Amino acid sequence: EVRGKENLNPVDGLDDPLTPMNMTSDPSGQPPAIGAPDTASARAQLRLLASDAAQRVIRRELVAIGKITEHSRGDAAAMSTELDAFYAEHAGHVAGYLHVPEHVARQYAAAQRAALASSGLVATDEWPVERAAHLTDLAMANAA
Repeated sequence: EVRGKENLNPVDGLDDPLTPMNMTSDPSGQPPAIGAPDTASARAQLRLLASDAAQRVIRRELVAIGKITEHSRGDAAAMSTELDAFYAEHAGHVAGYLHVPEHVARQYAAAQRAALASSGLVATDEWPVERAAHLTDLAMANAA
């Protein structure tokens, strides 16, 4: 121990490295055992992270649709043009944010755009739950 080299009285137990209390959940102060992660637990944690990311993608999408609706002021042609431009860009965002292949993201964006074209804004009512779950499934399907 270094205390002896500095002309201080040695303290028992300081020959072993200490673990700060904020670095462990064990009340004895021992670092957690390192081993293979529990696959089910790791998969569940990964699903939670994917779900959070999917919900952020959906929120971004809904905010953009709201802004486009506001900008178009009832002009259906202008709204359609702006939605087409948004979904062309949004596919790249989905692919990058959820780490899914570009073609999967483009299919998702095309389906979302088609839902808006056929049902209007009412189509977005279930997106925070249904489409977020779908995006989570897409992300998990591509997780290795």
